[in-house]
Amino acid sequence: ETMVRTQAVTIIYMMADRMRSNMAETSLGSLSVYAVLDPSTASAIPGCGTPPSGCSKASMAENDLNEWWAKVSELPLGTGSITFNNGYTIIIQWDSDRSGVITAADSTVRVEVKLQ
Repeated sequence: ETMVRTQAVTIIYMMADRMRSNMAETSLGSLSVYAVLDPSTASAIPGCGTPPSGCSKASMAENDLNEWWAKVSELPLGTGSITFNNGYTIIIQWDSDRSGVITAADSTVRVEVKLQ
């Protein structure tokens, strides 16, 4: 459990760093791709890898979400979301009791991120 929680925290902070490096997009707040696109539907965008080449800020955000979701999906039944309400909230939850279903009893990591 401790190892999975450490992975979840690392994945959240990785996403926060990506968002911080894309302030043109994150500054849009609730209109940002980070806040409006369901991470599970985000696509990999050609040219938005490392280093990015000819990638718009919105496309970079979608690519970030795609890569973030891939990491979240490596956790046991991992799921996550990013929302905006006067700051971003990044949440990851996983099947910590290995019951095969996500319930309120399963572990959750939630981080409030104020990007400036």
